[in-house]
Amino acid sequence: MLDCELTQPFGGVRVLSPHRLPNSIIIDRAVNNVARDLTRYSEKDNPAWKFVERVRQKAHLSTSESIKDLNQQLLGVIASPFTSDRILHTICLMTSGLCDLYCEQCYTEQAVHQGNWRLYESAIKEAQSYGARIVYVAGEGEPFLDNHIGDIIRLATRLDMEILMFSNGLQFCHETVGYRKIRARIMNKGSNEEVDIPTFVKWLSEFPVHIYLKMHSSDRDINSRLCGLSGKKFNYSYKVVEFGGRSIDVPAPILDFPKMGFPIERLGFEAMLLKETAEDVLGTIGPWSQMAGYALYAEPFIPSGRIRGDPSPTFEQIKALHQAGYLVRQDCSLNKIVGKIVVSCRGFLSPILAFTWRQLQNRPDLLYDEEQGFMGQRDSHPLFQLMRYEAGCPCSMGRENLEAILDKYAPRK
Repeated sequence: MLDCELTQPFGGVRVLSPHRLPNSIIIDRAVNNVARDLTRYSEKDNPAWKFVERVRQKAHLSTSESIKDLNQQLLGVIASPFTSDRILHTICLMTSGLCDLYCEQCYTEQAVHQGNWRLYESAIKEAQSYGARIVYVAGEGEPFLDNHIGDIIRLATRLDMEILMFSNGLQFCHETVGYRKIRARIMNKGSNEEVDIPTFVKWLSEFPVHIYLKMHSSDRDINSRLCGLSGKKFNYSYKVVEFGGRSIDVPAPILDFPKMGFPIERLGFEAMLLKETAEDVLGTIGPWSQMAGYALYAEPFIPSGRIRGDPSPTFEQIKALHQAGYLVRQDCSLNKIVGKIVVSCRGFLSPILAFTWRQLQNRPDLLYDEEQGFMGQRDSHPLFQLMRYEAGCPCSMGRENLEAILDKYAPRK
């Protein structure tokens, strides 16, 4: 099991720890990474040395106890270098690209590529050997439409790892033959068998799977529009819940999963924050989620998709949501070094989730070499060192700046 509770109160909000790790885990992995890199490279221009110096300066200016603690531990590392196998915490997997939604704010291009199981298998095993405890199925696409998701769940379970995934939940609203056969395939049933929703949810509950479903708005029309379902043949099924003296619309799977045996302690939902939805999250969705016992993943809109204009929440909205404790973000300067690695089913490696596979394609030195392993690449490639120790927050850098960094440190061939 993990060395922390997977679900915990944080600022009054129940969030899953792989997204908001306790400071103890962040500091532990950061110190181990710096110690390892200081041991491997003694030159003062090593990015790890520069990181140590920035933490030292920040500790003198900040009142944050976590920064001060990190600074003290780094001073100890400099005085007495050591190595540790606990370098990673999370292996992030980008899946097939296949999705049954068409959210305008999403960067997924629905260019399907189911990938090679050996790549997933090798990457997960290597991550586990370096201390990773979480297999985070981050996208790109709906994870239950990836042909390998069942094997990913089974392998991670055998390795005593937790599985964290985001699902749009649409297939849990409909009993079509197609969805029933997909569930059967995931469960390793025969090619002609079908599995209904309750049976599949019960099967999932028997594995260490944590799931976030979607709920961007408590108004079904707005939520379906943001998910690209307005006017489509298949829409979400909704249930009406009374809260705060009004009726709110909740996508049915969020309410149905616990009734079908899936522990609410491993269940949450994602609310993307737009200017249009921020007040709803602050005044309705956030308070309702906490009253009902659901984990909440609320993150501001990131301008990476097909959407026109800038629907981002205002500074005042972000400030209010932050003060309420409804945002998942922490200090990115620490989180980046925790030791996440991103593996795409198309065979590419990335130090951050912000790079898409189209940005990575035709860059041969970012291809995963199963013989070498991604840790060798992570340790030596300047792009990984830059993004871990020096670069700014990828979410605010913009696509052009990220593309320029790729062209400089991992040029196309």
